[in-house]
Amino acid sequence: YPNTDPRQLEQLARDFDYQADGSECFHGGTLLCIPGAEKKLRDELGEYVERGLKIQPAILGPEDIGSFGYRALLCGARGRGSDKPFYVEDLETILSDLGPVHPDELIKAIQGSKLRGRIGEGLIRKLKLIAPFVAKGARLNDCLLKAEPTFLLLESTTMTPDVLLPLQSVMMGAMSRPLRNGLIQLRWLNVDEWNKSGMNDAMIERSNIAAQEVRHNPMTFVVNGQRPSGMDPAFLGLPTIVAVGRMVSSREIRLLKDKFSLLESVPDEVFLNLGVGEFVMAATQTTGDKSVYIVKTRPTLIDAGGAT
Repeated sequence: YPNTDPRQLEQLARDFDYQADGSECFHGGTLLCIPGAEKKLRDELGEYVERGLKIQPAILGPEDIGSFGYRALLCGARGRGSDKPFYVEDLETILSDLGPVHPDELIKAIQGSKLRGRIGEGLIRKLKLIAPFVAKGARLNDCLLKAEPTFLLLESTTMTPDVLLPLQSVMMGAMSRPLRNGLIQLRWLNVDEWNKSGMNDAMIERSNIAAQEVRHNPMTFVVNGQRPSGMDPAFLGLPTIVAVGRMVSSREIRLLKDKFSLLESVPDEVFLNLGVGEFVMAATQTTGDKSVYIVKTRPTLIDAGGAT
């Protein structure tokens, strides 16, 4: 279904550097992965590599992490609130003194501090896992200097979700930073399968910050998932647009209505009987005279090659 509207094509070219040429596939892009996984992924994704996909290790700079990132990576939920352990305050003091720092330098600082012992050893073990993802002078969002899509794939058979999800939260923050050249560009940050990560404490903190700050910078934050009950309640109350496909649980429908009140007027039966590709779509601001619509999407939007 090619778009033939000249005004929309002009806007796509102006705002997104998209030049319509009749081929709707991406002609370039970057896949960021766990360091060391590049060769395996190039073999698996050979057809996309031939079309221009670049596969690179996801490398953060010390400035990408900052004290917020180290707190998420090393302490998780214990790093928040007034009841945080004393060792977290000791760690924050070290980070404040050091400024942007590589994990290897932070290891040396911990070894020379009163964090030595069992707690310090635990922090050092985590820092050694993180170290391959960090290099001085690096900046994760350098891949955005060129107007191409970027994909982040953090799959590992050895690293646990307790390591990978805080790392993902740090990378979300890094991709949201201004670019190296100072440009604060329009960008979309999409997170797939939110139910698999949205209840991790580090991800909750990062996603709530991202959702609250979209009003202050040109970034759109998009997530998808199957169960509202598998998402943070505070996060569910922050969206400006919600699209809901067929739901078969009255409990999940009720939870969603409680958190996003624009859906309150939609009878439960509507959600229970939506067809393939149909969505109830609600937005806090619309150009029409209603806030809630039922839309039917193109098959390419929902057909990922499998079935649920």
